Amino acid sequence: PLPGIERIGFRYGLVDYQHIELERGLPFTTFKNNVGEGRVEVDHHALENLSGTIGVQWINRDFSALGVETYVPETSQDSLGFYTTQAYTLDKFEFKLGLRTEQTWIDPSANTLKLRGSSLPATPLPDDLKFQAESLSFAIKWALLDQTNLTLTLNRGKRSPDIQELLSLGPHLSTRSFDIGNVQLKNETVNMVDLGFDWQAERLGFRANAYY
Repeated sequence: PLPGIERIGFRYGLVDYQHIELERGLPFTTFKNNVGEGRVEVDHHALENLSGTIGVQWINRDFSALGVETYVPETSQDSLGFYTTQAYTLDKFEFKLGLRTEQTWIDPSANTLKLRGSSLPATPLPDDLKFQAESLSFAIKWALLDQTNLTLTLNRGKRSPDIQELLSLGPHLSTRSFDIGNVQLKNETVNMVDLGFDWQAERLGFRANAYY
C-alpha cells in the first residue's frame, strides 16, 4: 500500500432490463433499460486527524419505451461524476465535508415528439441535453459529554432531470397516467439544515432531530 492510502476500490455493474405492458392481453408498450455503472474509490488517512474518500463514477444508459404509443424515444445517457468525503477531528469536535460534481449528457434518437393520432404539432427536440450538478454537505459534531453529542448538518444537493422527466409523451398504462416531459427542465435543488442531539447510556438511549 502507498503511504496514507488505506484502500483502492473498483466496482462495475450491468443492468439489462425489459418489461412489456399489456392492454387486453396484447403487447402495448415495451420498456428497455440497459445500464452500465462503474466507480473507482481511494480511501486515505493522509494525516493523523484527517481521513476521507476520493472517487469517480460514470454511467452509460440506453432507455426506451416504445410500442403502440412511443412513450419515450430511444435515448442514451452518459454521466461522469467526481466526489469526495473528508473527516477531520479536533479535540471534542469532528468536522465532515462532502463535495460532488456531475456532468450528464442526454441524447434522444428522435428529432421530434409526436403523439400518434393527435392533430397537435410535433414538439422539436434538441440534438442533446447537457446538465451539470454540484452538491455540498457540511457537518460538525460536538461531544458535549462522553455519552452526549450535538450535531449540525448543512446540505445543498442538486439532481439533473431524468430521461422520462424530459422526453415522455403519451399514456402510461401501469400508472393510469398521461405523462408529458419538458426539455426545458433545469436541475432540482434541495437545501436542508439538520440539528441533532444524541445521548447513549449502557442500556438506554435518546435521540432527537430538528430539520428544515
